[in-house]
Amino acid sequence: MSIGERIRFFRMMRGFTSELLGVLVGVESKKNGAVKGKTNNAHARIKEYESGVRTPRPELLRQISEVLEVSPAAIALNVDSELGIMHTLFFLEDLYGFIPEQTGESISIQLPDSPAAKKWAEMCSLYHSAEISKQEYDNWRFKLEQLTEEANKEDR
Repeated sequence: MSIGERIRFFRMMRGFTSELLGVLVGVESKKNGAVKGKTNNAHARIKEYESGVRTPRPELLRQISEVLEVSPAAIALNVDSELGIMHTLFFLEDLYGFIPEQTGESISIQLPDSPAAKKWAEMCSLYHSAEISKQEYDNWRFKLEQLTEEANKEDR
């Protein structure tokens, strides 16, 4: 899924139109390249990002993620193909010690012990046992960076 596809996914998840998202992040303003008198520029600009015609700059990506209430990392993730996923997993293996394990016909990934991984297992279990909704689980997953920062501040 490309950056644009993820912007669209999160926009739709929040129930925003492309025009509303564009207005909320200010892409229709003249300083961002709008043509005076042109209507629906906010909609057009967001559609350009979603279709991959344009890529938002880092600052705009941060604004979009704030408005959509997700971590910028959730939008910028690049796993558009099996090859991309495999290289991401190789990177995670090298950086964090992820270990693939085959059990019968399925392959699982063993994660090193960490507070974030434990919380993921806990939240995933709550979701799959129907103790929390998909929306609650998604809100946790897509705001993990912010929630982790808040937890670290509380621990200090």
